[in-house]
Amino acid sequence: MAREAEEAANRARAEAQRAEAAAKQAETAQADRLAALAQAETAAKETARSQRRAGRLLWGVAALMLALLGGTLWQARVTEQREFPIYSSLAATAMNDDRYDRAMRFALQAYPPPGGLPGAPFSTELEGRLAAAPLLSRLRQTLRGHAKAVQIVAYSPDGKHVVTGSDDSTARLWDAETGREIAVLKAHEGAVLAASFSPDGKRVVTGSRDNTGRLWDAETGKEIAVLKSHSSSVRAASFSPDGKRVVTGSDDNTARLWDASTGAEIAVLKAHSGIVRAASFSPDGKSVVTGSGDATARLWDASTGAEIAVLKAHSRSVGAASFSPDGKRV
Repeated sequence: MAREAEEAANRARAEAQRAEAAAKQAETAQADRLAALAQAETAAKETARSQRRAGRLLWGVAALMLALLGGTLWQARVTEQREFPIYSSLAATAMNDDRYDRAMRFALQAYPPPGGLPGAPFSTELEGRLAAAPLLSRLRQTLRGHAKAVQIVAYSPDGKHVVTGSDDSTARLWDAETGREIAVLKAHEGAVLAASFSPDGKRVVTGSRDNTGRLWDAETGKEIAVLKSHSSSVRAASFSPDGKRVVTGSDDNTARLWDASTGAEIAVLKAHSGIVRAASFSPDGKSVVTGSGDATARLWDASTGAEIAVLKAHSRSVGAASFSPDGKRV
């Protein structure tokens, strides 16, 4: 009996120890949970404080940026008001000097593009388009000198010189790069209707209402020869590819071939029943094509002046006629 009682007591003590250990374990777990909750709460409070600080910082930065932008706009406006009359004046001066590319740039600086900040530099795209405008219009120089309307303009073969013919009875030679007048070809007694350079650029032929064609030295402007035979205005005049001959077309319904050195008449191309408005050589110099007010174009042998063919299809005056580069078509 005593032994059984002792064993029961031992079991009771063991059970009590286990219960005590379980209670301590539960207490420890509870303490850990409370500690974790406290840590989470602390972290949440710190996060909230950080967010409030970040919000205040963002508002401060936004306010600073607005202040800077306002200052920039105000300064730009002041600059625009100060520079507007300057650029406007520069644009007007450039226009008067025929410097249209500069004029457009100054004008665009004075008038910023819609939607751009006042006083801000214009866009490179728009700048490029405006800078290219003079190229598109081919305007480089204004050739001032003639007293009346200009009827004809032609470049020299090398593109360095220009010849013009005018109702003021003169032709003029110009430097194509600078627009400077080189010489006045003054001998005609009527409006100059035709003008062109020789293939080597050393001579010029002109045609006029005074019924003559004239040959000139392109360097000095000195008259070389007078082409006299037409009985009415000379509307077309050009050299052969080798520069040895000249063809002219006239209101007297004929075209004529001339020696480009002496001015002697070589042949009369006579078949048109209307004004000969156009006349030019083939690339090989063996043929001539003419266009007329009689609504036809005609092909001629450049050596003999004999008619080769009549090109009939137009219903009205033929004002231009020339060969293809290979000479196979007109």
